[in-house]
Amino acid sequence: MTEELKKVYSSNVVDQLAYDTVELYHPNFSSTLYFIADSKPRALKLDNGAAATFQPFGFSVQRPSTSEQQADMSFSFSNVLKLGTVEVENASRDMSTPIRLTYRVYMDGSEYPQTEAIVLDLANVVVTAGVVSGTASRSNLYARKFPARVFEPWVFKGLVR
Repeated sequence: MTEELKKVYSSNVVDQLAYDTVELYHPNFSSTLYFIADSKPRALKLDNGAAATFQPFGFSVQRPSTSEQQADMSFSFSNVLKLGTVEVENASRDMSTPIRLTYRVYMDGSEYPQTEAIVLDLANVVVTAGVVSGTASRSNLYARKFPARVFEPWVFKGLVR
């Protein structure tokens, strides 16, 4: 978190606002979705410097508390006629690949994120007529290869006898 954002959060600066943003990605989506908790679209930069237009959208995110060991985030998206009926159905064709949620915070006067991107996978998604809600959590750690590095004889000379 940048010093400017810490100042906004701690001092309740009136003339400078912080905006929650969410990026949703799945290979079956027609495109990556970028949403901002604001009333107008904003052209902002991602962590890698690429430009993206964040569309205004009604959502709320419950950030994980610092005392919790698991970094789960609760989320709720309203107006699911735009999001839920098309894109969630597209993603449901491949149940083995989770929808990736990337959370960032931006501020007035800066087009770059003020926090490290938090990348989580959507889990426990519930779609109703007016709301998509659920929990986003860390990737499935059990599905990862361990050790991540392959011990090859030409890399680790001591393994060869």
